[in-house]
Amino acid sequence: MMTRKTHYFKQYAAESATPLGKVVTVSTLVTDPGRDILSLRTLPQYALVLNIHAEGGKYRSLDVPDLAFESGSCILVLPNQAHRYIVTKGRKWEQMYLVFEGEEFDLWADKLSLQNYMPISHGHDVSAMKQMFMEVAETSATSPLTAQTKVLSILAKHVDALRKETGQLEGEKWLAKVYHLLSDTNLSVHEIAAKVSMSYENFRKRFAQIEGVSALAYRKKARAEKAAIHLLSTNETIAHVAEQLGYYDESHFSRQFKEVRGMSPRAYRKQYTKLT
Repeated sequence: MMTRKTHYFKQYAAESATPLGKVVTVSTLVTDPGRDILSLRTLPQYALVLNIHAEGGKYRSLDVPDLAFESGSCILVLPNQAHRYIVTKGRKWEQMYLVFEGEEFDLWADKLSLQNYMPISHGHDVSAMKQMFMEVAETSATSPLTAQTKVLSILAKHVDALRKETGQLEGEKWLAKVYHLLSDTNLSVHEIAAKVSMSYENFRKRFAQIEGVSALAYRKKARAEKAAIHLLSTNETIAHVAEQLGYYDESHFSRQFKEVRGMSPRAYRKQYTKLT
């Protein structure tokens, strides 16, 4: 298994706190990219990552299929969310990241239902966002409350971008809910359409226009991606993984997984575990 060697790291701000919350760090990291796709990690805090140079990158977690990111993308990682970054071998990856925690941010995340959004927003002005990150760093020591307010401003830009990308500025909050229902429940497509107050035909057409595939095809791929992560990052039995991810039984899991990955779950685990 290849690992990344850190070429450059700089911390701009250390921990600063108020009774409402805490800015843990503002830092820059430049790495020599590799293809370490097996190691998942979790943080107890929130992290917002600005990708400065990151062509061909992917973000992987247990909650969503692999998502592409590039320069100008922001990734919000929620507390205790297992996640991993994958960057094409030989390409530079530079990120600036902000780590924070506390009641103020928990309340903000809850009110905006951040857990229902996809984690990546795109198309940010890198220079402008870097400046906002640096303003957090510059005020964290002298005025922690000001720094936390600036963190909320950055989060607001991230969420506004997400809403524009998913059509949620116009009240279309159905898409994030649909991703969850397809990945984490066994509801039929008709039932999911009803959950978001759409007719089956309208839902079927709109989802296919956005994703380029049917809802059932999306479900099959999303679950297979989550299953692949479970297989490589845990010692759970095949049957237990199948049960956790909502497959009817181990046979159903094996059949669907093979259609996406080209091999059975057992063969996949055996082949890719050797990389470690």
